[in-house]
Amino acid sequence: MYRGARIAPTGIQNYTTIGVFDALRFAVAQYDTNGLWSAANPNRLTIPEGVSKVRLRLAANVDPSDQIPLSNLFSFRKNGLNVLFDGSLKTVVNASGYTNPGIGLVSDIIDVVPGDYFEAVYSVPQTFSLNPALTWFSVEIVEITDAAAFRTRDLLDVVTAAPSDGQVLVYNAALGKYVPGKPSV
Repeated sequence: MYRGARIAPTGIQNYTTIGVFDALRFAVAQYDTNGLWSAANPNRLTIPEGVSKVRLRLAANVDPSDQIPLSNLFSFRKNGLNVLFDGSLKTVVNASGYTNPGIGLVSDIIDVVPGDYFEAVYSVPQTFSLNPALTWFSVEIVEITDAAAFRTRDLLDVVTAAPSDGQVLVYNAALGKYVPGKPSV
């Protein structure tokens, strides 16, 4: 079963920060199987409990009307600090006659701990715009540490918050979900 999330912008994104790595902006999760994305931090994909390895992907399509030079860099940043220079750094080329200047970027498998977060980042010498229909950032979960707990959290009709010893899953009709509770005899 696939596990991960993919986020995208909802409109044309204009980028004006020049010469430093800055985060690309996203606004919506196209899918999110495990709560990796939050509207409170829409540019981030955050690692939940039970995940030990991930792979990142980025598709970015620069507006063809932007005549950008060759030194446009795209990569991934972990925990707001480190740009990953593990082969994931790419240059966008807007060659004459080429009308679809975009990139596809894939990381190697990355070791993670719960709470780690990733951003797609750029560094360019001039402003540019991204086409929202062809731009997205995703994380794929490739290894988990606690398969039993992870699968329970995957169920959409189960609330796993704060169970205690001796509790079982009990159906709560008002919520329409299974919640931790005392078993009935």
